[in-house]
Amino acid sequence: MEAVHPVLELLRQIGDRYSKSPSQVALRWLIENPLVLPIPGAKNSKQALSNAGALTFSLTPAEIEELNQVTLAWRT
Repeated sequence: MEAVHPVLELLRQIGDRYSKSPSQVALRWLIENPLVLPIPGAKNSKQALSNAGALTFSLTPAEIEELNQVTLAWRT
């Protein structure tokens, strides 16, 4: 859990800027990656609406780079 803390903290910080949840920020980050085709799941309408919230904002290039850097160790 200690290794995931910096990622969660960054997702929370970015989410606070946009009034979005960390999961919406994470999904938005994946959506903005041209090499990724995210397929989010939803067990109910509340989760589906939450996922749709990831489509209502965009991340800045700097935010995308921050997320790329904080997750680099997990992707190599």
